[in-house]
Amino acid sequence: MLGFSQSSASSQTSRGIKKKWVPEEGATLVSCMVDLHNVGTFNADMRFKAGYLNELERMLEKVLPHAMLKAKPNLESRIRTLKKSLKVAINSTIAVSVIMTNLLPHMQKIKPLGNMFKQLQIF
Repeated sequence: MLGFSQSSASSQTSRGIKKKWVPEEGATLVSCMVDLHNVGTFNADMRFKAGYLNELERMLEKVLPHAMLKAKPNLESRIRTLKKSLKVAINSTIAVSVIMTNLLPHMQKIKPLGNMFKQLQIF
């Protein structure tokens, strides 16, 4: 019963009741989305077709019956948050990659300068 009380955690805010997602729910959501994509019924041009949230709600209800996750607002909001987090992670990785690619030709010049600065340090 402990797992069920955690999965239905929520808090009161000025805008109403806010759902707090537990890691188990997030992992199950991603797993169900992958399953939904692999089935192919709701695929359309690198996206899901309309109505996929309702199907996702039914899939999650089978796996997490006491979570009471609804297509709108719970699933829609969480998927939006996951997309934002993924964009930040991808953009950060790309930025580091571009910076390192631009620095590699200059790395040979930087290493001798670093050694020179170490020798010049006065304590």
